[in-house]
Amino acid sequence: MPNLQTTGLLIAAILVTSYLIRRHFLLPKPLPGIPYKHASANRILGDVPDALEWKAKTGSLYDILHERAKELHTPIFQLFLQPLGRPWVIVVDPYEAHAIRTHRMQDFDRSRFFEQIFQGLLPEFHGHMPTGEKWKAHRRLVSDTMSARFLADVATPRMWDSAMRLIELWKVKAQLAEGRSWVASTDVYKGALDIVWAATFGEEMGSARAQIEHLAQYERLDGVEGSAPDAAVTFPTAKDPEEFSCILELGEGLVYPINSMWPKTAHWLAMNFLPSLRKARTVKDQMIKKQVREAYAKFSKLEEAGELESNKHFRSALDLVVAREVQMANKEGRAFDATSEVLKDELFAFMIAGHDTSSTYILWGLKFLTNNQDSQSKLHAALREAFQEQHNDGIAPSVGDINRASIPYLDAVIEEIGRCGHTAPATFRLTKNDTEILGHHVPKGIDVVFPIQGTGYMSPLVSKVGDDQREKASLAQKQKWGMWDDEGIERFQPERWLKKDANGNVFCDRDSGPANAFGSGPRACFGKKWALVEIKIILTLIFWHFELLPTPPELSSTRATDVLTHRPVQNYLRLQRIR
Repeated sequence: MPNLQTTGLLIAAILVTSYLIRRHFLLPKPLPGIPYKHASANRILGDVPDALEWKAKTGSLYDILHERAKELHTPIFQLFLQPLGRPWVIVVDPYEAHAIRTHRMQDFDRSRFFEQIFQGLLPEFHGHMPTGEKWKAHRRLVSDTMSARFLADVATPRMWDSAMRLIELWKVKAQLAEGRSWVASTDVYKGALDIVWAATFGEEMGSARAQIEHLAQYERLDGVEGSAPDAAVTFPTAKDPEEFSCILELGEGLVYPINSMWPKTAHWLAMNFLPSLRKARTVKDQMIKKQVREAYAKFSKLEEAGELESNKHFRSALDLVVAREVQMANKEGRAFDATSEVLKDELFAFMIAGHDTSSTYILWGLKFLTNNQDSQSKLHAALREAFQEQHNDGIAPSVGDINRASIPYLDAVIEEIGRCGHTAPATFRLTKNDTEILGHHVPKGIDVVFPIQGTGYMSPLVSKVGDDQREKASLAQKQKWGMWDDEGIERFQPERWLKKDANGNVFCDRDSGPANAFGSGPRACFGKKWALVEIKIILTLIFWHFELLPTPPELSSTRATDVLTHRPVQNYLRLQRIR
């Protein structure tokens, strides 16, 4: 009998201990006063099962952000997406989000989540660092790449050249496709990487050129004859240089941390145990170090000749960065380090971010304008009007023509692509101190997430926030932006950005309503200027030369997935040449 009692007591103790461990150590710990889904707080995995369910349904892990806002009917709530970690606080009110990112740097900084995504690949990249002296020094290295002079003299001519090669490639493909659809994403991603490669190193890889030469040997594609008009065609591909392929491979490898509950661990495992990623990192490191050594040799000679300050020798981002580092090393009394991890990571980040964001933006634009033929017709008309002389002469507008042109409808199209395409699902910040958001206490060390899709952007606000609950900057932003009309807020409609001035002239008002394609405040997207001018050049040249015909419904989904950016899954085009 005592043995039975002892056994019973032991079982009871184990059950109580297990309950207490689960309750106090394994279950999520909600922050007081901030709404959350109570069922999630009673699961060890918190909101992870719900997030995975949304990912299976829509393709994006982050769709839970705006869907949970609708479910709880609140502009601020918490999610438990990192088991054993602290909750995220989600703020879906666009005005409060903008005010926090722009005006409350004393309380908010770069999120740890951003660091967890990038640190495995780019430990010395300034983009994931907290704001401080180290961040400033690293950012200073690459700051000249966004200068008006560099963009005008180096970057935009590269953009125009690469865009015209893309046009040439698509003319060949349109002829071979014989009115059928094909996947355009690879061409766009490689074209954008061609641009940033040439601007980074001063030499082009020629991916599009190689593909054109490869397709030149085909008079007709196998399988096109007799295939259904709605069928998609596949093109044979040319082999890219190894270094070029490795950059693409490493960019695609960011899918592991971005879609993981433990980003840093997932990325470390992928980078160290997947042979393709291990090889890509080695090739990338060797290539960049070689380029840096060669640039340093050039600038050492210029320094000896007293010509280091002369901008006439700067033909690439590499030149700017190495020259800047030589100057900083001299000022600090240290030797230049050609194997510097800082140089390597900043240059690689410039490349990977520079091609991925703009290419994804362009792909969303092609999709929206394919699916909205009326908007596309208006864009064609706006381009003809802006470049009437070139239209009459049968030539493409030059890079200078495009840079100088004021085309309100094109500007509105670009803004609307950003609003509807949301190339990133959200922006993240970390609370540096105990603070308040919309009247709710948020403790220090909490990741705060601001979705840039859904409520307030692409669907009506879930809950009206009283002006008395807002910070002064939030209220000012609400008055500046106004609010999108709930009717048709989900539609692609560039006209929503167009206004008339006092003289009746149409202009694109970028403050027409909430949108956040590139973030805001001191930690907004570093490459925004680059991306916008690249997008303008490429879209202008594409729609100058082609009409994008409707694609079959089964090839026209707006489903998205998350890699480094929030990408459309289907990227089919059916082109008809205009010029």
